Amino acid sequence: MSYIKESVSQYKKQIFTGQFFKFIEAVLELMIPVAMAVLIDEGVAKGNQSVVLRNIGYMVLLSIVGVLCALVCQVIATKASVGMAQKMRNEVFEQINKLSSEDLDEIGTNSLVTRLTLDINNLQDSLAMLIRLVVRSPFLAIGSIVMAVLLDINMSVVFFVTIPLIVLIMFLVLRIVAPRFTYLQKHLDRLSRRVDETLLGTRVIRAFSQEQNRIDEFQKDARLYEQSAIATGKISALLSPLTSLVMNLGIVAVLVFSGNRIQANEVQVGTVIAFIEYLVQIFLQTAVVANLVIVYTRAYASARRVEELMTLSPSVKDVRWQNEEIQKDKPINLEFKNVGISFSSGKPALKNISFTLNPKETLGIIGGTGSGKSTVARLILRLFDLSEGEIKLSGKDLKDIPLKTLRSYISYVPQHARLFRGTIKENMLLSNPSASDEDIIKALKDAQADFVFTNEEKLNFFIEENGRNLSGGQRQRLTIARALVKPHDILILDDAFSALDFATEARVRKTLKEKQGNKSYIVISQRISTVMHADKILVLDGGEPSGLGTHEELLKTSRVYQEIQATQGAGV
Repeated sequence: MSYIKESVSQYKKQIFTGQFFKFIEAVLELMIPVAMAVLIDEGVAKGNQSVVLRNIGYMVLLSIVGVLCALVCQVIATKASVGMAQKMRNEVFEQINKLSSEDLDEIGTNSLVTRLTLDINNLQDSLAMLIRLVVRSPFLAIGSIVMAVLLDINMSVVFFVTIPLIVLIMFLVLRIVAPRFTYLQKHLDRLSRRVDETLLGTRVIRAFSQEQNRIDEFQKDARLYEQSAIATGKISALLSPLTSLVMNLGIVAVLVFSGNRIQANEVQVGTVIAFIEYLVQIFLQTAVVANLVIVYTRAYASARRVEELMTLSPSVKDVRWQNEEIQKDKPINLEFKNVGISFSSGKPALKNISFTLNPKETLGIIGGTGSGKSTVARLILRLFDLSEGEIKLSGKDLKDIPLKTLRSYISYVPQHARLFRGTIKENMLLSNPSASDEDIIKALKDAQADFVFTNEEKLNFFIEENGRNLSGGQRQRLTIARALVKPHDILILDDAFSALDFATEARVRKTLKEKQGNKSYIVISQRISTVMHADKILVLDGGEPSGLGTHEELLKTSRVYQEIQATQGAGV
């Protein structure tokens, strides 16, 4: 728990100060029953008006000072807990952005969201409780025992019977409840995942009339969470009534035990009332301590999940320049040497991939679904790290190049057009924050995104979440434009023309060819018409190379390419 300890230790000053004020409040609270006993025994019983007024004023003063101390502590606890939670969220979000795609897939989006929100909320509550109650409640409980014993040691026998009973009840309840909080968090992750899948796939679900099936599946998961939560709640709920029962039995015992002693003048009424006040305080604070244990049990489960995430070492590690940097004034070339990669399943996704991409060249990559085309692009960006072989950029191994530097040379159009909520301009600036309006307009025109200029809002047109107010072709053209806004040496088009008609695709390819200069292009597609004009074409089959050459050469040498051409011949 090194990360959690370090996060909490940054608020040592606030923890100490807040607990100090709570300690003062607790001390003052312990003094009030004594003042009450004096008021009754020395004032009311003897008719001494001055003693009554003096003790009333004393009790009011103690209450006012106690409330002020509580308010100061509350402010300190709120600032510290909210501050720690905010800092944690920032750091967790930063850590998430450092993880590779493989890491994110392994943990799961919904689990990450739960850790970023609910788990950190639990830790926030636990720090607030640490400052406000962890010192106050045990001190009040122990202090009440001491004060009660000092008042009357004979009646204190009640404590030695009731307190062990309460401790036993707490131990049994918490021992059963504690492990259940971890299961509750897992059930919540499953519910979140179910909601996320349904919202993202709502069109598919409705197209196949599967709404009721999804509702049934969600209700099944919700029932599991409900049953687990109810079972945990039922057991937790036993704590309060059982402790209250023991407390009330203790009060009855005190009243019965002290009745005859009051008649015999062995103890005064004020002392009995003060004793009962301390007895009630002991039971109340014991219940608070029990609830604190539940809060910290839940917080511990959350802390483990956050700690696991924060101590996870990214599978793709960033580096600093160790040797001579790439000379920026020279054209960039890319080289794959026997590259292979295997994911967690152990089955190779790519194997023995070799090619060289020189400046001014265009490389086409083609193959069937699942042949590893997009994986090649992700390896170049180091979204994954290869398992064997090496990839070099202008003679430098990719693993020796800082990620920010590496990706500054490359612009990327992803396979799935992903746009963010905001204006068109804001989406374009994601790739190049310093781009001017003229740069953006030029990129939009090159990407054939003319629909932007027919809209009254133009660059200020607002894109809804996931670009749902745009067609697939419009989204794809905007992602191409976003890539063109960024200065680059290598442009990767990962199936970037799949949603475009042949005429629009041809215009985009023509524009890119005219403005290629010293840049290199990697065009990934399942269409021969998209890659056939490339300088060289890599054919993939099941993650392995099935040919490398020009369109004409592959028609003679590659069986896979011949099959693709035969099925797409009419469109070539």
